Amino acid sequence: MKIKKMDNKKVSYEDLLRLILPGEIFDYFDVIKVDVYDKEVHLFVDEKNILPNEFKKGEYQSKG
Repeated sequence: MKIKKMDNKKVSYEDLLRLILPGEIFDYFDVIKVDVYDKEVHLFVDEKNILPNEFKKGEYQSKG
């Protein structure tokens, strides 16, 4: 099996995480930080402040 070499473009950790994790995660969370260790990757995310369409009629306040 041939392995295609990547070109010289820089691939970010977020790009690699998008290949591994379900795509819906990036719809609801922003990647804040990625720490890479020998055998671990720590992913820090922040939830996006997105109100579902069915709740957009009223006023709401975040309690979290």
